[in-house]
Amino acid sequence: MAVKLSKAFAVFDNDEYLPLDDLQVTLTRENTSEDGTYTLCLWMYLLKNNRHPGVIIRQVSLLFSSHELKSVCAMFLCIQSTSSIQSLPFLSLDNDLRLVLHPLVQTESSELDVLADQSCPVEKWVHVGCEIGHNIARLHIDGVVTGEKAISFPSCDETVEPVKLSGGDGQNRGGFVQAYAHHVCVLPQPSVTNHYVKNPPLELSLDGSTGGSEDHELEEGGDGVWSVVGGKASCRRNFALDVVLLDALGRAIHKDIELVASLVYADTGYLVEKPKDDAEAPLLTTFDGVEFPSTERPIKLVHGRASFKLKISQLSSKCDNRLFRVCFESPNIPKFPFLRVFSRPIRCVSRNRNSRTPSAPWKRSFAAVYPVDGTNLPSAAEDRPETLRANESNGMAAPNSCGEKAFSDYMVFKYCLETIHSRAAFLRALVVSKTEEELHEFAGRVSQYTGCQHNGYQVLIAKKLLREGEDIWRQVSHDGYSAPWPSLMSKLEESFYNISGQSKRRFTSKDIEFIQQNCGTGNATTTREQFDRLWQWLYPVAMTVATPQVRKTWESVTPKWIEGMVSRKEAEELLRGVDGIPKTGSFILRFASSRSWPHPDAGALVASYVTDDLRINHRLLNLDTRTW
Repeated sequence: MAVKLSKAFAVFDNDEYLPLDDLQVTLTRENTSEDGTYTLCLWMYLLKNNRHPGVIIRQVSLLFSSHELKSVCAMFLCIQSTSSIQSLPFLSLDNDLRLVLHPLVQTESSELDVLADQSCPVEKWVHVGCEIGHNIARLHIDGVVTGEKAISFPSCDETVEPVKLSGGDGQNRGGFVQAYAHHVCVLPQPSVTNHYVKNPPLELSLDGSTGGSEDHELEEGGDGVWSVVGGKASCRRNFALDVVLLDALGRAIHKDIELVASLVYADTGYLVEKPKDDAEAPLLTTFDGVEFPSTERPIKLVHGRASFKLKISQLSSKCDNRLFRVCFESPNIPKFPFLRVFSRPIRCVSRNRNSRTPSAPWKRSFAAVYPVDGTNLPSAAEDRPETLRANESNGMAAPNSCGEKAFSDYMVFKYCLETIHSRAAFLRALVVSKTEEELHEFAGRVSQYTGCQHNGYQVLIAKKLLREGEDIWRQVSHDGYSAPWPSLMSKLEESFYNISGQSKRRFTSKDIEFIQQNCGTGNATTTREQFDRLWQWLYPVAMTVATPQVRKTWESVTPKWIEGMVSRKEAEELLRGVDGIPKTGSFILRFASSRSWPHPDAGALVASYVTDDLRINHRLLNLDTRTW
């Protein structure tokens, strides 16, 4: 049977997509099978902004009635007022979006309906197959029979060929139902499965493993909103998102296309504009260490995947606290909704770090608070390492003893742009071959290049963190591959007290349960990988507790100022209380469970608090500036 696709768009080669209003299918009986069976197959993409009732596909045929020829128009596929697709022969959605098939006859009797036993999704490709026989009707969704009924056709007037199926209601373009169609075919045999797998449509999708990546630069709130640190260049953080091109069966597809990222408002989808002409672009991407507006640097798909490293310069607080989304699309193909993908809503926040130099003669450095040479914690009056004093006063990295830099600018720059996982691997190799002086130099230059001393501090603690972790593992692991959890936990608790310099507050059973969950093991044994992940979180926490201003607060049990070992979800449950209603001004201090070495916020405290409008917010605290 002939299928006419007027104004179809060839996006990739002969891969055609068309709006619903442009769909036309011509049916002729000569192309049916011997028993009169035929099957209409198509891929359908329904949009959310549909109004009910509305026609998806209509049927137009000529009938002989009372010796005269007349044109008859009936629904073939429609959405009823109950939000149901109906078809006369007919596909329909009921109020929970299930398809209904009506055999191809000139009657609207509901006795012939074949109701699907599963929902029909919107804003997602769904394969529909309508199999019509002389005594049976079947409805296929995504290659599976979801409805079947034996039928006997009532007598009706003789139909004159051909019968035409057209998209929309035929009255106004862009009517009540908006959808797209792909690979529309009328088959003489019930070959629905073959049609389903032969040429599935394509769609862009955000890789589900990104956003909650090992770098943890995106923190997800209880409401599903991502929190990203942005704003000025010295504060904003990279976050990575991967976009994949998949077919409707979930297989990655390689096409030679480029994608660009843009920042839009989550509520309207409109582009976020620059606040003034000479301001930075709202969304930036980095190439070879240089920031560019993301719309000016397309990323090519490689094996069906494009990886974006992005930064946001526009804060939500500067835009009436509105949320953003990142939109990914190709500038060179039609703007179909299925070839455009949006991130989750994003709240862009500032680091709220006071970067100005105080009026005092010098600012106390991280190295003074957290020594890396194994010595006792110095008092507030003790000096800092000479290398970092020179580094802060001159604004340059300290030279080594030979007057030459131990690290090239390229190496430092590359480290600053790498992911947290790559930084950790680099530092593991670095501490083996470099001296303390060289590590201090590298830390100073990392702080300078990133504009954030927190990054340099992670370099300073690297050698001691890795050395003590290796000692613990050697003591509790007999084969080098695994260790019994009870012995490991006992050793971890002992090390925590030694590093933090306090012994008044012991770990509770709930603390130990939280630590075990953070380790990712529910078994009696722990692997080396699980231990490393736990130690890289616990060691920075112990170093934070070791600071005099935190240690005293941590040791306080009545009242208990720092809850400490609780997750974000548990903190929100505690704030809501038994009655489920949070109280304004209530707060809980906890350690950020998603921040591990060498993340710049590893070991940081987070305040979970209730606002005046009874919302629960989470705020990262900056201990170096005493803002808490």
